[in-house]
Amino acid sequence: EEAERAQFDDVDDYHLLNESPPMDPDGVVRQNYAGYRVEVQVAYVTEAQRTELVLDEVTDAKLIRVTIVPPTGSSLAFSVYKGNF
Repeated sequence: EEAERAQFDDVDDYHLLNESPPMDPDGVVRQNYAGYRVEVQVAYVTEAQRTELVLDEVTDAKLIRVTIVPPTGSSLAFSVYKGNF
């Protein structure tokens, strides 16, 4: 079941978020970002990433990928690991 944006309380709630225009954490449209798109993917790390990061289990971290697509269409991708300790 998908949570309402204002009720998002953990990183998993953002998985598969796809908004245009983007909203703030309360679900209010960001007025200065018309034409922009934000896409989010959240997943446990792969076995290869687990090994590279020297983690005990793949469930010890998640990879968060945020892609911003401006009106020009040339996307910007950002990735970060979040530990589950």
